[in-house]
Amino acid sequence: MDSKTKQLITSVILAIIILAILSIFIGLAISVLVAILVGFATFWLVSGKNDEKTKSEDENVELSVTDIGQQALLMANLDLRKSIISPELRTNYESLIDLLIELLPLVNGASGETEHTNELSWVINRMATEYLPNKSINPYLKLTDSERLNDKVVSEVLENINSMKKELDDVKEIIIKKNNSEFSRKAKFLKQRFTD
Repeated sequence: MDSKTKQLITSVILAIIILAILSIFIGLAISVLVAILVGFATFWLVSGKNDEKTKSEDENVELSVTDIGQQALLMANLDLRKSIISPELRTNYESLIDLLIELLPLVNGASGETEHTNELSWVINRMATEYLPNKSINPYLKLTDSERLNDKVVSEVLENINSMKKELDDVKEIIIKKNNSEFSRKAKFLKQRFTD
């Protein structure tokens, strides 16, 4: 039985009890009216308190590590879309973001996998929440429009993006093939390369 049904039954039972008691003292017509009003008031009060509890419980729900990483990536993607950048860079950044969004549940165990080392998970989460948004995208977006479109700058950023993509593709392959012996080695490499 769901909570609304329980609230309704409680309100009806209370209304019947009040009807029975009042009909003895003040007559049936007035007793019915008072019982109905009490039943509605009880139902309204009880469901209002439960709605408040549900709202406060919803507000207290903590985001998972995967959710936090995905939100950081989505915000970075929005920042990219609001800025003037080369179409090639935008496409490459977005494919990198997509790859990280795909990897986050895999390294954080959301896919049912539990064999991944905490270090690999930590590194991928840091890449999603810190390195890509704050050490790659934001510094690039802080450049002037002309600097952002400069061929040399675009080339350097593309090289960085392609390097990250290659490493993340390797991580994905390690996870898919369940190559547990590679987790630790790859985590250490990525940590040195992309989080320090």
